[in-house]
Amino acid sequence: MTAPAPTPAIDPPLPAGRRPLLEVVDLHVRFDTAAGSAQAVRGVSFTVDEGETIGIVGESGCGKSATILSLPRLLPPSIATISGGSVRFDGTDLLHANERTLHSVRGGEIGVIFQDPLSSLNPVLRMRRQLTEGPRQHLGLTKSKAAERALELLTAVGIPDPQRRLRQYPSEYSGGMRQRAMIAMALASEPRLLLADEPTTALDVTVQAQILALVRRLRVERGLSVVWVTHDLGIIAGLADRVLVMYAGTIVEQADVRTIYHQPHHPYTQALLDSIPRVDVRRRSALPSIPGAPPSLIDPPLGCPFTARCAHRMERCDHERPALRVIGEGHTSACFLDITPKKSS
Repeated sequence: MTAPAPTPAIDPPLPAGRRPLLEVVDLHVRFDTAAGSAQAVRGVSFTVDEGETIGIVGESGCGKSATILSLPRLLPPSIATISGGSVRFDGTDLLHANERTLHSVRGGEIGVIFQDPLSSLNPVLRMRRQLTEGPRQHLGLTKSKAAERALELLTAVGIPDPQRRLRQYPSEYSGGMRQRAMIAMALASEPRLLLADEPTTALDVTVQAQILALVRRLRVERGLSVVWVTHDLGIIAGLADRVLVMYAGTIVEQADVRTIYHQPHHPYTQALLDSIPRVDVRRRSALPSIPGAPPSLIDPPLGCPFTARCAHRMERCDHERPALRVIGEGHTSACFLDITPKKSS
């Protein structure tokens, strides 16, 4: 196989009527630990258009959550540092914005659904108080109007008997209800962008399917842009427009959702897809797994971060890091292999 030098990535043209709402360029985030500085995010760039849903997938520890939580600067500054890059939301530079601007954006124009609702909700405040705070601060609603909105939101996310539930504490909610309440809080101030950090990880498959259907419906009804983070490629099959595959703090492949599933190019993306159980395929052997473990982000490899686990490893992979290069319309991959994207069965 030949191994051409990587070429600069070229953003595909925007669909008619769309424009970038979020623009992330060369983002770098590090975490200071007792063992050293972990380079959690290493040069990540992407855009999110108005009304678009982006899926970010990869193994645990690949930098997915660090990426999206750094966008509205929600990472704790005591251990996390955004060391480079830019984040622009509708033209506003979030990385250099003052606290007043950030306050209006967080919970206002950008809503966030966290991975663990039990630790994200205040256990000593009733849900009425927590659901009305955002609308009162960001929309200027009166106490009574905010209470009406909270009732509407709980109804919209499918929580039964919402009037009674508003008087309860988070501990009185089931896991699925707490996650629905988190979605209601994220939507309370009519955001334009929703950041979802693995919001269905701890839920059973039935509740998970209900949450996904809810987000799809609200996206259509409200014209939301969504960034959905998950380690499960199966979840975003029917949710995302585009998919970013992350590994060791970098984006290794990005394309529209159909291309990622049917013509994956990067060996890591192919390995992730091969390891998904399928009900339409009868297997005569064990489900494939990816050998080895991700590299240390405290001392990341000089070359391709996936090289130690890759079946297509070449000599140059050990000392040269591949850049994202165009391999098809709207399809980029950070791999030296000059191969046609694999067609999945």
